[in-house]
Amino acid sequence: MRFISTRFAGAIAAVLAAVLAASFFVSPATAANPRGLYGTQDATYDGVFRQSLAIIALRSHGASVPVSAQNWLINQQCSDGAFEAFRADTSAACKDADLEAYSGKDSNSTALGALALLALGKKAKAARAVSWLRRAQNPDGGLPWLTGLESDAASTALAMLAARSSGAPMFKKNGKTMVSFLRATVLGCGVESNKRGAVSFQKSSPLVANDLTTAQVAAALSTTLPITPQPRSSANVTFACPGGVPSTNAGLKDVMAGYLSHRLADNKFTIPSAFGTGVDWSSTSWSVLALLGARRGLAEATKTVQQLRKNVDTVIRGGDESIEPGKTALLLLVVRAVGAKASDFGGVNLLKTLQGTLQ
Repeated sequence: MRFISTRFAGAIAAVLAAVLAASFFVSPATAANPRGLYGTQDATYDGVFRQSLAIIALRSHGASVPVSAQNWLINQQCSDGAFEAFRADTSAACKDADLEAYSGKDSNSTALGALALLALGKKAKAARAVSWLRRAQNPDGGLPWLTGLESDAASTALAMLAARSSGAPMFKKNGKTMVSFLRATVLGCGVESNKRGAVSFQKSSPLVANDLTTAQVAAALSTTLPITPQPRSSANVTFACPGGVPSTNAGLKDVMAGYLSHRLADNKFTIPSAFGTGVDWSSTSWSVLALLGARRGLAEATKTVQQLRKNVDTVIRGGDESIEPGKTALLLLVVRAVGAKASDFGGVNLLKTLQGTLQ
């Protein structure tokens, strides 16, 4: 199996938040028939992911999803239940993982596809996607992005969200569970105190804190998607040393929430970009979802939502200033979780904005 390089791991993490960071790829394909696809951006690397996020977000607010958008996603599903990031020709058979081109069936697209199918009430199709994810589990308990790669915490978290939301039993292989794998990626007492509780993208040596991955793992350990308004606590749990990494779901999500709360507070209630200066708004949104799902860090989550509201126009746009459906959908999930108005968030009607990206 292969490890993903640090540079590539960072790009994958960005894709998981529906933010393309794929400048190192070549020869992008375009949708042969984009009807029903949310967003006009190239779909090669995030078509299924952003379509799924859009569907989940719309349904979480009780909005209908046009048949064309439903069919676009359904037609992308492979015969064995999996999804690729995007298939320009859905009449052709799906491709197995290609570790040279980094393409083919992947666990991230499949996990989000399963969640979207659940949101549409397509339980049988969603179950087939979850079953494929179960078969994709590695012997260490984690899941890889592509079959043949080493397991990573982000892919494992998304698969866990899909399984938990569908009501399926948690995956187990060779006596190893997804939780046992995730526990091995948590930074513990051997690092600086402000990094304890963070999650590394992979079980590298040494472990490297990854904010987006931490947020996705904390959410997966805590809740289902979408998250609904519920009582939360402002109390945060301090990582105990000596003591080490907690062994329970509750303990793990609490120390991750503690890390995220401090990370947000130390950066004006945003998550800084891992690719230079500026703010990573998608990781910021995921961090709010993680705190709300974990029922921790209410004060930090509330102040972060204020930042998202204040900067909403920047949050939902890409580098070319066009509306990005993945980012908009992610923000809509935050709005649903806090019980805010989707029709007027920072002066923007997020529902109409997302619906307006439909081709």
